Amino acid sequence: MAVDSNDVSRWFGEYLEAFAACGRGESDTDSLLGYYGVPLLLTTGDGVFALTSDDQVVAAVQQQMMGCARLPMAAARSSPPRSPS
Repeated sequence: MAVDSNDVSRWFGEYLEAFAACGRGESDTDSLLGYYGVPLLLTTGDGVFALTSDDQVVAAVQQQMMGCARLPMAAARSSPPRSPS
């Protein structure tokens, strides 16, 4: 099966927008289930985990988002970009 790079770029762009909307609190984390397959193998610094239900995937993604929200750049990105002076 041939993969069209335009389709991949479009899918990835949609996924990033959906993930960002969840991170901003504009949509529920379960809206991302359309982008993840269940079962899902999740690899973190703590190990590898087999997530075998939608609820487990949503909970894991929520944890990842909470971790991202604590990063210093998350606060910087929540502010609108400044125009160059």
